[in-house]
Amino acid sequence: MKQSHTRVYLFTFAALLCLLVLTIAAAMLEPGPWSGLVAVSIATAKAVLIVLFFMHVREETALVRIFAFAGFLWLGLLMLLMLSDYLTRVDVIPAGDNDRVAGVHISTDGPSEQGITHRAA
Repeated sequence: MKQSHTRVYLFTFAALLCLLVLTIAAAMLEPGPWSGLVAVSIATAKAVLIVLFFMHVREETALVRIFAFAGFLWLGLLMLLMLSDYLTRVDVIPAGDNDRVAGVHISTDGPSEQGITHRAA
């Protein structure tokens, strides 16, 4: 029995190393429209291997599998909501006007009260 576990760990380790090489190769390529999807797919494959074999979820009862799947589903949902929030934001600072935010100008050319002067509207 111990020999089979060692063999599974070695094959999982070899698969993780192959995915690592694939990750490095994908990072060396010119970024394109599919580069993000490729990186996330490789990372997902690594996560699945770690969860199934190193965390022993593959050998657990159905209830443990369901809760492990539900936890990762919840994580994916939260990441999807975070991504949708990030993608729908607009730039509130005009281009070339990065030192002014909400009517406050950061002054670095002379003495003023804590380096901040208010603009006239």
